[in-house]
Amino acid sequence: MSRGMKVKVLLILAAALALLMVNAAVFAYYPVTVTVTGVQPVILELGANAGKDDLGADNRIVVTLGPKKASASITLHPTYQTTYYKNVTVIKNLDSRAYYVAIRVNDFADPSVFTEASLIICASSGATIATIDLTATGTSGWFGPLSAGDNFSLDFRFNIDEGVDLPSAETIGFQVIYSPQNVEAAP
Repeated sequence: MSRGMKVKVLLILAAALALLMVNAAVFAYYPVTVTVTGVQPVILELGANAGKDDLGADNRIVVTLGPKKASASITLHPTYQTTYYKNVTVIKNLDSRAYYVAIRVNDFADPSVFTEASLIICASSGATIATIDLTATGTSGWFGPLSAGDNFSLDFRFNIDEGVDLPSAETIGFQVIYSPQNVEAAP
């Protein structure tokens, strides 16, 4: 390559690098203000069977709600074969508009222990709206609508085969998601 050609290549490379540095060194900022005003149109409440007797001596169906009723901790005591817990917790709509509900399972029940672990969502009429598999992570589709002033109750069904040991402390975690729309999936 001739000396003139080398100089041209070096000049082109220098110009390209200079252009990159110029573009990388310029930043523009536009101000945006976000006003956040909190509301709580949907709450969790104790179900009709919260606090009632459970299986085993001195065991109860324990439901502890967060101070603003935006979280719940539930303790259940299933046995072998099928155990069904009815109306343990309630999702209550306090608003004048309807909401759609979805469930996201984050911490699943161990499938080597539970042949079935299900969350059953029931309308206030008692009809089953959705059954959520608690042995796998994931987000359900939207169900509802949960009408203004109405509620959905949460039931649980567990099946444990006699060939496995009963769990001493199995934690299952899920989120109740609600939205005024049912077109876009929950992020």
